Amino acid sequence: MATYQDLNNFYYETYQQELPRATLNRWIKTGSIKAEKQTNGRYIYDLESFKKYVTNPESAKKIKATKEKPENYIGTIHEQLLIKGIVPKEEREDKKYNGTIMYCDCLRCGQKNVQVRFSYLTPNGNYFQETCGCGRKERAFLASSRSDISQDFLKKYNTNFERFLFLHKLLTSVTDKYYMTCSIEEYENAITYLDNDKQFNQIYKFWLNKQKNDTYYDWAKPSLDHIISKSKGGTNEIKNLQVLTVFENLAKRDMSMEEWNKFKKDTHTTSDYFIENIL
Repeated sequence: MATYQDLNNFYYETYQQELPRATLNRWIKTGSIKAEKQTNGRYIYDLESFKKYVTNPESAKKIKATKEKPENYIGTIHEQLLIKGIVPKEEREDKKYNGTIMYCDCLRCGQKNVQVRFSYLTPNGNYFQETCGCGRKERAFLASSRSDISQDFLKKYNTNFERFLFLHKLLTSVTDKYYMTCSIEEYENAITYLDNDKQFNQIYKFWLNKQKNDTYYDWAKPSLDHIISKSKGGTNEIKNLQVLTVFENLAKRDMSMEEWNKFKKDTHTTSDYFIENIL
């Protein structure tokens, strides 16, 4: 059995760098090397299993990746990330990570100053990050929602995929899954209609300028309303749908839009959250 110093000496002779304790602890947890915890809380290690693990080709590749110099990567492009510089410790979003973190611009969606671990950007790394995360969100959407949507259609939202996800949720949340099973042409046409709809865009802007609380009762949030309610024979077709704030949609209940407008006029009911005031 061996001490940490014994392991570190072998590691340094092999790779000319110190053995990070965090890395050693991770290897112990995953069972990659053998160790016994003593009553004082310290470990004694099996030197032979350690030597075998750190010198196998797969481990060697991962370890050598940490020897890359971050400065040499500034100004280069990795997949769809432009590497711009090293993130100072005081500016890090992940305060617990001890490795080097780089500032990157995502060429796919345009997001600036994304913080990415340097080990995710090197050719010898054990994990690759291709974008700021926008590509991962798209893959997750395709795996869980409408896998038949065309790539050409999704490309229109490369620079703002969050907006597309918002439109998708808006369209599918109150339509009895109609837009999850209708033809892809009808689905894409409905998304495009909402995306270009003046009423949606005004309420969306109104909501973004408000203090959001991210709950159902976020009064300014865009909400999909049936112009003629389903209880009165209204359909889920896009021509029977409009966007109101959550507040107005709840107040309108199952009235048609004609009935609701008459009610507001007759009772002198008004609010900053009503569509006529937002527009």
